[in-house]
Amino acid sequence: MPKIVEVKRTYKYRLYDNREVNRRLHDTINVSGIIWNHITALRKRYYRRFHTHLSSNELQKHTSHLRMKTKRFAFWKMVGSQALQDICQRHDAAYTRFFNKDGGLPRFKKVKKYTSFTLKKAGWKLETDTHQRGGQKHRKWTGHVNILGAEYKFVKHRPMQGDMKTLTVKRDAAQRLWVCFSVVEKISLEDATSTGQIGGFDFGLKTFLTTNSGTQLDAPEFFKQDLPRFRAIQRRVSKKDKGSQNQIKGQKHLARRHIRIADKRRDFHFQLAHQLCNRYD
Repeated sequence: MPKIVEVKRTYKYRLYDNREVNRRLHDTINVSGIIWNHITALRKRYYRRFHTHLSSNELQKHTSHLRMKTKRFAFWKMVGSQALQDICQRHDAAYTRFFNKDGGLPRFKKVKKYTSFTLKKAGWKLETDTHQRGGQKHRKWTGHVNILGAEYKFVKHRPMQGDMKTLTVKRDAAQRLWVCFSVVEKISLEDATSTGQIGGFDFGLKTFLTTNSGTQLDAPEFFKQDLPRFRAIQRRVSKKDKGSQNQIKGQKHLARRHIRIADKRRDFHFQLAHQLCNRYD
């Protein structure tokens, strides 16, 4: 009888490109970065003065008071209360890892490089009125999600299952927006057929993988393959006027190339792991 287990999964979908509609999400991420920097400065000043650290609950109460009771920080209302709590909790978790010698102190971050905000149970709602777009040969499914009072469309390339827990809006280096649904899903572990093969593997620098039988697998070196193209793009970007729209477009183009290389590398790792799992016990 197959065993039923609960696993945590994240379904990631890309939002449709709409500069006017998605501007609010970009602003919300920027405000989240401002809140992170404010909390970082607050904790540093508090420790210098009192030689102790603020707890997560104290941070949440303080930031909630600033958000609701002061005019100076009224723009923080753009970020939902759930997202504000999540920022405080992640900041406190970073301090906990530092005290456990598992990482460094939380640092100030450039607002334009801040990447995400997370909503838990409140502030978002997944709409059910998805509709099919395109012809029979090229099918795209459009999903609708309400985030902080506004509706957004995303490319629903696969269905979601399980109990949804949180929603995270992410911004990558190319300024594209992604919506990530964290779910708890029950899956069935069926009895796998045995291959009778046992393998040992060694990862190296010059050779990506060496098996116990002596077979060697070289690294694909995706970045090296695309290096001439990277150099050409970088030369053009370096000649643009600093701060101009042409320079910004060139930087986004360069970021997309880096993301493409990272996707190729990740896909290679997953495919290789899948092949090894099918071949060996």
